[in-house]
Amino acid sequence: MPKLIFILFLTGLFLTIISQFLSIYTMYYTSPQSSIHKNFIFSKHDTKIIELILPSNVGEKIYLSIKNNNMKHPFNIMFEFYDKNNITLLRETYHIDNRNKNFNKIFNLTASPHRITITFYSEFDIDGEVVIRFSRIDYNILSIYVFLLTLFGFVGSLILFYSVLKYLSIKYLKS
Repeated sequence: MPKLIFILFLTGLFLTIISQFLSIYTMYYTSPQSSIHKNFIFSKHDTKIIELILPSNVGEKIYLSIKNNNMKHPFNIMFEFYDKNNITLLRETYHIDNRNKNFNKIFNLTASPHRITITFYSEFDIDGEVVIRFSRIDYNILSIYVFLLTLFGFVGSLILFYSVLKYLSIKYLKS
């Protein structure tokens, strides 16, 4: 009988550990792993618009970073996010002064973006780099991961709990 309890204990422990590994992998899967880099140089007379088309299955969280190379004057910047149907998901404007060498922002959108438009408003030359980081999520696969980690964690914990109780009850009955 103790050998069966030990096997149950190891099975429960194994399922619980698998659940933890699946949980960590799910966090990795949803983290931003893809990026788009775009260098830009605009003279004061240029139209200062950058338009970026994103691939499919982009997550709703967008990490955006703008690096100023040699901008010495303040400027305004507007971000517009559009879905596949060209409907505006978000439009925000920010003021960047000459002391900020880098602008970092996380955008939490209501749907997956398809296109990003970045417009610079300045009367001076602008030089820098835009970096957009995002995750590419297939929600069917994500649902399977979440289901499996929940199932393995729940069943593994139940088996662990049962095997420990069974062991303690046998030990108690022997004494």
